[in-house]
Formats: sequence, structure tokens, C-alpha cells
Amino acid sequence: MKNILLLCMLLLITFASQASHLRGGFITYSNISGRSYQITLTTFTDPNSAADPNSAAVSISFGDTKTETVSRTSTEITNTSIRVNTYIVNHTYSSDGIFVISYTDPNLVDGIKNINGGASSQIPFYIESSLRIDNALGIHNSVLPHSVIPNPIGIGGSDLYYNTTCYSPNGDSLSYELVAPTNFPNFIIDFNIDPLSGTISRNNYPIVSSAPELYFIEIKVSSYTKINSVYIKTGYINIAQVIQINNSPSDLFPSSVSFPLSDFTSRNWYRKMITNASPFQQEFSYTKKSGNESNTKVFGETHTTITDQSTPSISKTIINIDTNNMVQRGWPYFYTVRISRDTGAFPYFRDYVLAVYFGPSITLNVKEITDKNNFTVYPNPFKQSCTFTTNVSGEFDLMIVDVTGKEVLTTKIKTDEFKLDASKLKSGNYFYIIQNNDGKIVKGKLVIEY
Repeated sequence: MKNILLLCMLLLITFASQASHLRGGFITYSNISGRSYQITLTTFTDPNSAADPNSAAVSISFGDTKTETVSRTSTEITNTSIRVNTYIVNHTYSSDGIFVISYTDPNLVDGIKNINGGASSQIPFYIESSLRIDNALGIHNSVLPHSVIPNPIGIGGSDLYYNTTCYSPNGDSLSYELVAPTNFPNFIIDFNIDPLSGTISRNNYPIVSSAPELYFIEIKVSSYTKINSVYIKTGYINIAQVIQINNSPSDLFPSSVSFPLSDFTSRNWYRKMITNASPFQQEFSYTKKSGNESNTKVFGETHTTITDQSTPSISKTIINIDTNNMVQRGWPYFYTVRISRDTGAFPYFRDYVLAVYFGPSITLNVKEITDKNNFTVYPNPFKQSCTFTTNVSGEFDLMIVDVTGKEVLTTKIKTDEFKLDASKLKSGNYFYIIQNNDGKIVKGKLVIEY
């Protein structure tokens, strides 16, 4: 009996000594050929934790009932004492489908205020991304983040603006939302996010009482491709991070910031309309406070020449846009200008977003309705008709598309129970897309059998 108690105590001590080192991460993927993909897991850990040696190898689930232990490909310790770990593995799927690639670790960093009242080391860390393999939609690689900071630091008593500046290698439309992580009890989303640009904000964050405070955020970045006037979701990645709030001087930031050639300005948001095919140069100016040695970095979409990656000067042409390499689309091209100052211990920053609208572009906010109970369809499969029911009020557009993305039927849902007559459609697989005036959509599969 004593030996059993001693063993239990040793196990508890071992677990406690290894707890608390995961601070965030994300999973991306790119097609190699056919159904073969290269999957990359990036994690942020505390190199001073007793659990950090566990980062040498991790287990990745591919979403098709298969998992694999993957050795760390590379590692780097930043000047904020955060280890950035990279794991790369190739995997081949046996069929088309939607696959959730995931990673779980028992050692989430402790003291995160908006998780379980601060007892966060008792909660496993989990991150996922969704890959859709569909021959009808073609090959789609995952969204890629330009500028994820391993340890974002905000200042108590000041506004926080942060943008990962994600982009799609396929040119897909992106939408952003903050989500509650899987299995996180008593989780509070303590920030705001712009669903179009992805800018995370928290206005006038309270001054912290003593030690820095930690807050967890998880950003879901979904990608949509346009097929015959219908936007179909091709996948998503979730980016998990711990934001640290310090009581550092607010004069770390410039006293004024401007995009001199922009058409519209609102706090950290700027807009420029381009209506012709001539090249465009965007200037950026800021006034430094005395003794504030700031620098500027620009992150944007891949078909743009960035003329200045780092400058302490007052005014610079930061972006050259050649519209010959742009396409007219239903959403803007986004660029993030980051002003930062490295104090030696921590890099403080402030992000500003420029949205470039080319041609007749319109603002498109495609935020998915995640509560699947909002809409139900029965029967499914069906022969000639099925019924849609909803607990959401309002008017909705219902579109039916075939597996090639061709729109075959369009109608409106105006009641909480709607019967769809599909008797003129051939048997086979279809997709339904339901969208309201706010751009919120929900999608699903229909099967017609005769």
C-alpha cells in the first residue's frame, strides 16, 4: 500500500514538474500531388519549463483515423524567451472528404485569466485545421499567416491592435472570427476581431495590478472559393496564442500615424479605392516621440512589392501595387503596417491595416453560422422533396449547387419551415448554401435518390 501511495505521489510530482509550457500554435498544409499533402505544425513553448523537452516529438492526427509521431524539424528561441517549434510531415489521404488535422498537448501554460479562472495548466492544449479534398473544387492549400508574433504584448491602459495578416495562396476570400477552444471550461472571449481584415482589438485595456496578465485567443481563419457566383468553404486554420498585458509606458508608440493617400481613416483602419490599371504607391507617415526608436514592417498579400521592410524614418513609400497582377474580386487586398519597438526584453507593437479595393470590389463578410442547430434538413437523402427548418428569424437565400459548383436551383426561405421541391433535379450529390443579408452562411450536403 505504501509503495502504491509513493508511486502515485511520484506520478503527481512528475506531472506537475512537466506542466505548463504550451503558449500557442497553428497547423498549415500544402498539396504535393493528388491527395498527398505536406502538413506543418508550428508551436510556441516556454523553453524554461520542465515540460519543454517533450517538444522534441509530437503526435499529429490527420483526421482520417490515422496519427503519426513527428520529430521536430527546427526550433528557435526568440528574444522573448519563447521557443518556436516546427514539425513537418507528409501524408496521403485515400479518398476525398473533409479532414480535421489536430494536435493535443496536456501542458498548457498556467495563469491564463480567461481560461478556468486562471488554472489553465489543468486544461489540455488543442489546435486544429480543416482540409477539404474535393475533386470538383480543385486543389486548395491552407491559409498562411504572414506575421504571427510568438508572444504578443499589449500595454495596460492603452489600446491593443494586432493582425496576423493571413493570405490564401489560392486567392480565396478569407473571413475571421474568435472562437472558444475545444474543451476549454469557463472560457471568456475578451477581445474583438474584425471579420474582414482579421484585426484583433481591445480598447483601453485596464492597467494590470502587478505582474503581467495572460489572455488566450484563438482565431479561426476560413477560406472561400467562388464558383458560379457562390462562395464555397474550402477549409480553415485555427491560430492559438497567449497575449501578455504589461504596465509599460504608453509613449513607446508614435504620437501620430497616417496613410496620406488613403480615402478613409478610422482609428487603425484605412481604405484606398483603385479604379484603373495604373500602378499605385502607398505612403505611410508617423511622428515619433522623443527618444522613441521605432521601426516599421509591412506585411501583405504575395503579389505586392514592399519597398521598405524596416525603417525608422518619418515618411516612406511602403507599398508599390501593380494592378496588372491584381484581379477584381469581392473583397479587398489587405496590408498590415506594424510599428514596433524592441526594449531589449519585449517587443511592443501596434498594427494598422490598409484595405485596397480594386475595381468594383465590394466588402464581403462571409461568417459561417457555426451552430448547426440553426438549420436542419429532413429527410436527407430524399427522393423529390425535403424540408428545411430553422430557429433563426429573417429571410434567407437558398442555393443548390451540384458537385461541379454549378448553381442548379435558387429560392428564398421566409418561414421557419420550408419545403424544397427538387423533383426536376437528377439523382446525385448536391450542396446547399443558405445566406442572409449580413453575409452569414451555412452549408451542407444533399443527396437525391430515385
